[in-house]
Amino acid sequence: MQPRIIAIDFGLKRCGIAISGPLGISLNPLDTIENSALLPKLVELCHAYDVSTIVFGESQHKDGTTNKQVKEQLKVIDKLKTSIDTNIKIDTIDESFTSFEAKQIIFQSGVKKKERRNKSLVDKVSAVLILQRYIESRL
Repeated sequence: MQPRIIAIDFGLKRCGIAISGPLGISLNPLDTIENSALLPKLVELCHAYDVSTIVFGESQHKDGTTNKQVKEQLKVIDKLKTSIDTNIKIDTIDESFTSFEAKQIIFQSGVKKKERRNKSLVDKVSAVLILQRYIESRL
């Protein structure tokens, strides 16, 4: 079994979480949690699974400048570094358009309109897309 990778679709209110499967093949939406609960949840996941990497989607304005969300994300990353095993890599990857792509995927999958309005579903699918991008970038 390969070490797992956790991906985070970071938001100021909610965060979507996805995790790679034990063989490194499957990409699984895991949870959507309140931003304030992210750090303890990640520590818990690192203890429960053989995690090698935590990757955060990095959000930027169209002109390439960072936004308030990135500043808050960096604070969480700094706290995370002191809360988990130092062998676990923390990385970021561009998350441009993942929410848009997630909404398209959800729509195409036939999910009913009422369920498509569920922001937590979009956050989870966005986290899966971030995970996919990260894994593909390493190939």
